[in-house]
Amino acid sequence: MNAAILLTAMMGQFTVPDSDFAREIVEAYPRLVAAGVSDHERVVMLRQWAWSHTNSVLTSTQASLWTTDPAWNAMDAPGYYARFSNEEGGVICGGAANGLMKLYRYFGFKAFYLGSCGGTNVGHATTLVQINWNGELRWVIQDSFYNEDFRDMATNEPLDYFDMLQRLKDRKDQSIRVVESDFHAIRPWPKVVIPLQYRNGFTDVDCIEQCNVTIDACSTCKTRPNGTLEITSPRSWQAQFDKRCLDRMTGVSSWHLQRFVDNGNPPSMLYYFRWCHRVSPVGPDADAIKAQAVAIAGVSPQG
Repeated sequence: MNAAILLTAMMGQFTVPDSDFAREIVEAYPRLVAAGVSDHERVVMLRQWAWSHTNSVLTSTQASLWTTDPAWNAMDAPGYYARFSNEEGGVICGGAANGLMKLYRYFGFKAFYLGSCGGTNVGHATTLVQINWNGELRWVIQDSFYNEDFRDMATNEPLDYFDMLQRLKDRKDQSIRVVESDFHAIRPWPKVVIPLQYRNGFTDVDCIEQCNVTIDACSTCKTRPNGTLEITSPRSWQAQFDKRCLDRMTGVSSWHLQRFVDNGNPPSMLYYFRWCHRVSPVGPDADAIKAQAVAIAGVSPQG
């Protein structure tokens, strides 16, 4: 794709910058600039690219090795994702959400970081992005940690965030469809990095089994020269449910799913999104989103 096309490829909010970074993404997903492609299709493609190129770690403590760097957090999308490609970082859901927000903004979309919670000590971070859906503006959740979004069970339409909150308030989680992109059709797969100081003498197989969001049968690993273990595998919402929410021997809900129940929610991971906790960066638009969310769902136990 030449620079002239990149400079003129604009539909609605969507704009393709004239940069090597943008060209790399368009080369991976050429339909981004095809005629007739919807906003929703575009934000899904950008999310899939982000999922592939976001390295994760096992815990917030491990993530803090990199995410506490203010210079990195201040970077735009090309600089933010360069750290992953240079094998210099790993994040949990918050870092993935922050990166996807930057990526959407880089391509012209309005987007925010969304920190949600289903109660005390039950939280998840995703990205809110505004799309035009058949002439209607909707704020939709895109999750580049699990590579998923949320749709109406009956119509498969992208579900507006505020509609989703109302359904969760009304305990109509069965009307919400969690849609993970097919990882078989996507390359590269993301990496989990475990720094040497956190391996604690565990074998590679032990470490893979501790990666609660990865798919064991698809996982491969290698050790970097600095001793960091690098596990390549799809990250999956369903994998986390299978590994952390159900006892594999009995099929009974285990501790992770039980946390939602203990906070007064039905036994579904969708209740990560029961309350709005934080919308950032701060400003009038973020304040308006938070105010509307609170008006629907009430105030979360975390504030």
